[in-house]
Amino acid sequence: MKRSSSVFSRLSVFSIFLFSSLIFSGCQISENNSSKISVITSFYPLAFFAQEIAGDNADVINLSGSKSAHSYKISPQDRVKLSQADLVIYQGVGLETWTQDVISELKQEGVAVLEASHGLHLNKREEEEKHDEHEEEHEEEHEEEHEEEHEDEHNHGEFDPHTWIDPVLAQQIAEKIAKNLIEVDSQNAQEYTDNLKILTDKLQILDAQYQSGLKNCVQKKAFISHDAFGYLEERYNFELFPIAGLSPSDEPSAKLIAKLQNIAETQHITHILTEENNVKKYAELLSKEAGIKILSVHPMSTVPEGSDYFQTSQNNLLTLSTAFQCQ
Repeated sequence: MKRSSSVFSRLSVFSIFLFSSLIFSGCQISENNSSKISVITSFYPLAFFAQEIAGDNADVINLSGSKSAHSYKISPQDRVKLSQADLVIYQGVGLETWTQDVISELKQEGVAVLEASHGLHLNKREEEEKHDEHEEEHEEEHEEEHEEEHEDEHNHGEFDPHTWIDPVLAQQIAEKIAKNLIEVDSQNAQEYTDNLKILTDKLQILDAQYQSGLKNCVQKKAFISHDAFGYLEERYNFELFPIAGLSPSDEPSAKLIAKLQNIAETQHITHILTEENNVKKYAELLSKEAGIKILSVHPMSTVPEGSDYFQTSQNNLLTLSTAFQCQ
């Protein structure tokens, strides 16, 4: 009996030890999982900046993935994720179509929200572009109802949202992101500050590369398929004539195409900068009619597979310097 009792006692002690270990291990796993904050961004550039600053301290989600931020519509599952996030970052100024109601709801739910473009020096849309867009919408009033949904994607407000393409404005966006990360996760404030410094240093180098790379050029003018490079034009003193407006889903009128053909002849423009969207066919038409070359650029709302923000920016610089025949 004593031996049986002794064995039972040892088994009981072992069981208690094993049970305690599992509980302790489970607590550690839970603590490790919960130690990361959840950050959701509306599209790639914001996700890239947030991840560079947060490092391993945050799970950063790019909500729109490889889809266009201009036209992305959130799903019920997306809405749940947003409500569970520690920080939601969106661009604003009409870039995203889903934010108007959702953002105010998230704030009421106590979710920290950052509008990345808030407080930046923003360029107003060209009055001529808005006028052309109004004419096109008027001409299409007789079309089917599904076209109205497509037109909704064109409403981008009064200002140009493409601030992330400019390395200087990108530094300001990064600073805003770091500030908000520190507010929601103050225990990692020093790491966020250090990582911000690394990121801004890289952006300053990129700015210097653009300044030197576009300094000595034969002619700093070209066509572009989508009016996404306005801030770069202002920063580095060149001019691009857009085939479409601020949205890549915009399509040019016949009047605009004729105007661009005239510009090509009178200003001796030699290149069209295009991206993969529905405007490319018009760029190809203009190229054929005016006898000018096509080069690829990327507005970086998404980036090519295997690339990142900096690599894509440098590729854009190379394209611009080729189009402008820079030394």
